[in-house]
Amino acid sequence: MGGILFLNFLLGIFVLLKNRRSLLNILFFVFAVSIVGWESAILYSLVVNINPVISRLIFSFAASITASFFLFSLIFPQKTPTSRAGLFYAFLIASVFFIVSPLLDGWVIKNIFSKENYLAAEYGLLYYAYAGFILFSIIGSLIVLVKKFVNSASVQRLQLKYLFLGSAGFLVPAAITNLILPGFFDIRQYNLFGAAFSIFMLAAMSYAIIKHHLMDISFVIRRGKVFTLLFAAVSFLY
Repeated sequence: MGGILFLNFLLGIFVLLKNRRSLLNILFFVFAVSIVGWESAILYSLVVNINPVISRLIFSFAASITASFFLFSLIFPQKTPTSRAGLFYAFLIASVFFIVSPLLDGWVIKNIFSKENYLAAEYGLLYYAYAGFILFSIIGSLIVLVKKFVNSASVQRLQLKYLFLGSAGFLVPAAITNLILPGFFDIRQYNLFGAAFSIFMLAAMSYAIIKHHLMDISFVIRRGKVFTLLFAAVSFLY
């Protein structure tokens, strides 16, 4: 798991540094760093102890992951919101609310505790609204990517293909193991597996950057072998 955390952080920093003024790159950085925060908070809570603040951050980072990717999908491949600017900013406001609300006592989470060595929670008044926001973000982003894929061509079509495969391979199973099963069926033993699915996003995004200049990043092409070897080495250690 440490290798996946490192690679998520590395990829997020790399994309941001390639164009720090691009909103698209900033959103991807937030997405990648939120994955790192989410996975770290889960590991800490399961392995070390259940700290009330850190455990609540699991829910905040989860909202940040899905919200940032939905916003990313809305504007991709542009650098700023254009035709969907109204939806973009309205969703951004809602995102801030659902990222912050898990940290407020009783709003989304009343209490977090260990149950048979797994994380369990007593849900607050807004939990199901929060869960709906997460699911809307995931489903919405995938629908947006599919629509753009259908209307695209050439290199951009290939970029969208790997964006969809990577995001679907991560967000859908993670939502099942960390939201739907524990939240609706009280099945919690698969919590840790959700974070591991981010390896699919890492692989797809890395390949799309190396082969198809995702987000107009071409630097990796010249050093693609170095990046690929690094990816393989850390994945092997994991």
